[in-house]
Amino acid sequence: MALTDKPLIYIVIRYHNAYDLTKACINSLSSCTYENLKFLIVDDSSSDESASKLCDDFNSKVDISSIKMDRYSDYCISLNKGMHYALDDGAEFIFVVNNDTKSFSINYFEKLLELFYSDSNIAIVGSKVYDYYGEVRSDAKPIIRLGTIIPIPTEGYMFSRLAIKKLGFFDEKLVRHMEDFDYVIRCEQMGLKCISTNEVSFDHLGGGTSRYQLFYPHFYRMRNVIWFMKKYRAGWNIFTKIKFAVGYFKHHLIKARSSIKSGYYFTGITQVLSAILGTIAGTLTKW
Repeated sequence: MALTDKPLIYIVIRYHNAYDLTKACINSLSSCTYENLKFLIVDDSSSDESASKLCDDFNSKVDISSIKMDRYSDYCISLNKGMHYALDDGAEFIFVVNNDTKSFSINYFEKLLELFYSDSNIAIVGSKVYDYYGEVRSDAKPIIRLGTIIPIPTEGYMFSRLAIKKLGFFDEKLVRHMEDFDYVIRCEQMGLKCISTNEVSFDHLGGGTSRYQLFYPHFYRMRNVIWFMKKYRAGWNIFTKIKFAVGYFKHHLIKARSSIKSGYYFTGITQVLSAILGTIAGTLTKW
């Protein structure tokens, strides 16, 4: 395929009761100059029909559709269903992105495609990411987390069709958190590459949907961090594993303390308890 071709790129967005954020996201993406985009909203059992309203808002501007999950399924299952849908509709590339994002570079997809065309072994391409206040969240340089080099931002990145066909989809046992770390490792094991470019970017609010959830984010992050170390870092000694687990647990304690200081006592207590339960589950079970 030549660089002058316009392969179909599907933008897959998981959605759950976040109309305003998602509208801003689609509005920004729809301003990008790439000419062969399709949008898919995966409605993860929202409590209203706002996903359909989003399609109505934009159907005169972009090619947009939605599918609805039968029950609340969270990140991995919802996005996997969306990616299956996109592949069945002929997508050559799939861009998965959080719905609390905006300010995409106008030439965003052209730049990502340039990298894919530069090397047939590239499986995933990401970009630079800022927060809503102009601070860098991801500077498009590899970082090391849990002994793993992570070269892509976790907020959004683009897969090639060939990579998905070769590697498969997100591991649904993880539900949410660490699925991107797992996918990067699987790429490496198959001799494929994940890279990012700092020539384009977007903004990410962070926690736009999950900030209102008391159990899921805290339970699954702690469970999956421990699962990850048991699966991929079995050679680490127990003290190193505890050090990393404690480091991640402190993140939840900080959030819980902030909630309690703001007078949200039930929220803070629930955040701590769910992180504790996730730690126990991760210790007693395996991936």
